[in-house]
Amino acid sequence: VGYSYCAATISGGKCKNTDRSTAAANRAAVRDFFTSKFPELARNPFYIAGESYAGVYVPTLAQEILQNLNGVLNFKGLMVGNPCTDNEMQSESMDMIWYAHNAGFLTDQAFNFLWNTCGARSPSLLRRGQWGFEASSNEFLSDQFLNKSKACKLAHRKFMLTTSKAFSQDWRFRWVND
Repeated sequence: VGYSYCAATISGGKCKNTDRSTAAANRAAVRDFFTSKFPELARNPFYIAGESYAGVYVPTLAQEILQNLNGVLNFKGLMVGNPCTDNEMQSESMDMIWYAHNAGFLTDQAFNFLWNTCGARSPSLLRRGQWGFEASSNEFLSDQFLNKSKACKLAHRKFMLTTSKAFSQDWRFRWVND
């Protein structure tokens, strides 16, 4: 979804894309695909699927199709995996400890100990508004454990070691998870 292009950039303007405008653009592409490019495929069952932010763009595209392409294609349904649906409600999923557990880097036991017993949190730099070369989370990640038990400090150190400092929460070694 989105390829860093819009018609406004041709004349030096700025793009302003929204979830709705993206859905409308994708609907136009789907229409073109099934009416101009491959009309012989229009009768086949059509599903829209995605993961992560697809929790937003798949339903908006489905709505566009249902409202504007009725009869053009054989739309059957949609699927989303691990969908983003509400940033505020899903704020914990933007935490690197939560992310590590969800991605299989932390066992259930280690996650429950860090998250529930120690109260450990490791929000991404982007989540904390610190996206830039000067951003470093080492201070934040270590300070929260100064008054914790030895077991919590040890569990935190193990997490940091096994995840390359919480997925390299330093600009120079950043993973593409922000």
